[in-house]
Amino acid sequence: MSNHLTYDDRLNIQDLLKSGSSISYIARKLNRHKSTISREITLRAMLRKVGGYGHTYNACLYRFDCDIKNLCKKDMCISKVRHCKFCKICNDNCEHFKEEICDTYSSPPYVCNSCEKRFKCTLKKRLYSAKEAQKDYETH
Repeated sequence: MSNHLTYDDRLNIQDLLKSGSSISYIARKLNRHKSTISREITLRAMLRKVGGYGHTYNACLYRFDCDIKNLCKKDMCISKVRHCKFCKICNDNCEHFKEEICDTYSSPPYVCNSCEKRFKCTLKKRLYSAKEAQKDYETH
């Protein structure tokens, strides 16, 4: 076993995470220790504030029951027409904002890559990308 993961190893990790494989399974496939894989995923996964298909990013715990409008009062804000629960800017401006954290990345595999709800979810996503992980590795 070599000391460092290669770009091909990272591509395999990305593909296996997408298919829902466990950290132990990925470690066996790559002939690495599971702590190496776990560390790679936790250190190099990126947090993204992106919404789901047809849904903007909104991580407010109260977003489903919110009826606040025009909170940010900016011309570019879509909340001029709709409720703030449909606006990605309002999370930063609301005094009632409390971030909802997804349970997915508090347990293995610590990322949203294989989550069935990923494309509908409006919360912050933690995603593992081989390309981004390799860039991060090369800059450190």
